Amino acid sequence: MLSTITIISIFTEIFTAGMLAAGAYSFFARFIAGKKRKDLYLALALGTFFIYVTLTVASQMMFGLGRPLSEHILIQKLLAINILLAIFILYLFISEKISSRLELLTIILGIGLAVCT
Repeated sequence: MLSTITIISIFTEIFTAGMLAAGAYSFFARFIAGKKRKDLYLALALGTFFIYVTLTVASQMMFGLGRPLSEHILIQKLLAINILLAIFILYLFISEKISSRLELLTIILGIGLAVCT
């Protein structure tokens, strides 16, 4: 049984996921209209954040409902892969905006990947 506070936090996270999905759709529509890669990167970044929030909600609900540990481990692995994908997409966005100093961005990406793994 889920507590009242848990249910309220899940509904708040569902609202957040909806806003992220709407933002991803909006930037993807702008990409279709204008063919700018930065709009595609922002749509993909918001999409990965949407997936992160939905996986977090699924994990909370599974924990509250007493699901097996193997399912929790699968969700956590998917969350880690999603974070790595988000780091890479944000790297692509930043490298699109700032074409110089890519060596520094590559170092930051490497540090981010090392921390996540």
